[in-house]
Amino acid sequence: ALPYLLGACPGGNYFGIGMDSVGPIWFIVMFVFSGILLNAVLQEERVWGQVLSVAAMAAVGITLKEYRIPFCFQQSLICTLYMYIGYMMKKVKFLEKEIPAYWWVIGVAFLLFLAPFGDVDVSQNVWKNGLADVLGGVFGGVMLLVLALPLNRLRGPISMGIRWLGRQVMPLCCIHTVFYTLLPWQMVAEYFGDRAALGILVLFLFFSVTAVGGCWLILLGKRRKPIKRKITEEV
Repeated sequence: ALPYLLGACPGGNYFGIGMDSVGPIWFIVMFVFSGILLNAVLQEERVWGQVLSVAAMAAVGITLKEYRIPFCFQQSLICTLYMYIGYMMKKVKFLEKEIPAYWWVIGVAFLLFLAPFGDVDVSQNVWKNGLADVLGGVFGGVMLLVLALPLNRLRGPISMGIRWLGRQVMPLCCIHTVFYTLLPWQMVAEYFGDRAALGILVLFLFFSVTAVGGCWLILLGKRRKPIKRKITEEV
């Protein structure tokens, strides 16, 4: 349980204890710490003070990749910046407004400028250009979000299925953790040997069936009405 508590990714020796961890679990711990940090930042009433605080946290989180500390701690510092931007977008109802054309031009130009020089890998805390790459991720994420909004108008079995999966993010993370613990990818790769593509396909199909079935069972358990037992007093 210690790796999950610490969000240690990809594992290692902590406090003299050798441990392994599962990738997705650090998301959960990270969001807890990021929520606490965001609430602390919002205690500062001046917007410029909030901006400086989240930028400083992100900068510290990027530099901490050189040190062996639980992964969720350093990633929560970077995540706080993203959560703050999302909070401000919701506060000013950014997605309900028409985005000026010059914002698109600035965003695309910035991403094209960073593309040849940057290197981003969130799962390993790699931000080659530092805060510039983080800002590029913000521009790219917001643009994709705006472009995806019209998809909400689509209705059909495929779009409804995607929405259903989106609402099951937390159970999927937990199921993936159990799945990886019981059936590590390295073991599957060794079993299939040179047939790597077949191994990946089999693993993906098996996980997909397991994940959807697990989510369905969880929802089924939630919908079941608790059995009411009549308690009688004996005199």
